[in-house]
Amino acid sequence: MGDDMAIGSGAYGASSGRERALSTYKQMSIETAAPAELVLMLYNRALRTMEEATGYLERKDMEGSNRSLQKAQDIVDELRFSLNVSAGGQLARDLAAVYDYVGSRLLMANIRKDASLVSEAAKVLTEIRDGWAEVVEKHGYR
Repeated sequence: MGDDMAIGSGAYGASSGRERALSTYKQMSIETAAPAELVLMLYNRALRTMEEATGYLERKDMEGSNRSLQKAQDIVDELRFSLNVSAGGQLARDLAAVYDYVGSRLLMANIRKDASLVSEAAKVLTEIRDGWAEVVEKHGYR
């Protein structure tokens, strides 16, 4: 029994160490990313969170879907609040309107528990993300 405890403790320690290393790597990635890459990270995280929400909705896990949809809304809000309308002009205003639309779809999806509304929001955000990723790659913002 003592050997099992030692093995279990060692495995837990290794897993914990791996999780700490991964967390440190993620933090360093964020801290060293260019602003354009950070926006791309936000798009990707929002889309992953929407995908998670859809899975929760399909499994009728209302608590999980609520949590994921709220997280996705928070990310979209962060994207909207980070816009510099004075520097970005009409483009920034147009993006703000798109973010408002995506946010409203996510809110309505959460109220209605409707995965099709999440899909609609994800489709719009995917188009923006893909365009942003192309700009980041083309202009070497990485």
